[in-house]
Amino acid sequence: MKKNPEDFVLPLLRKVFLESVADFEKEVKIRTPVDTGRLRNSIHIESIKTEGDMWEGEVGTDVEYASFVEYGTSKMAARAMFRQGKLIVASRMRARVKRALKKGIQEYLKR
Repeated sequence: MKKNPEDFVLPLLRKVFLESVADFEKEVKIRTPVDTGRLRNSIHIESIKTEGDMWEGEVGTDVEYASFVEYGTSKMAARAMFRQGKLIVASRMRARVKRALKKGIQEYLKR
């Protein structure tokens, strides 16, 4: 039975998605300044949702001062750990997606 190309590509893309969410969490933690460690230790994957062809991962924190660290204040420069992490992981994710598509298509053509 001949499968659709999606049968080969979608599992690989799902793996890329999950790896990228974990990578984003790691990159945010790396960029989070540490005083007591409370903020860095609180950063975690809050949710991963898949609905049809929509995939969503959320990394966050419940520490009340996180937005002040992210965006800064009149007395403290912004650290932008979430925004910087997003940019870094987005470029890695593009490369991962290209590799996954190439691999999935090659596997499909072998059948």
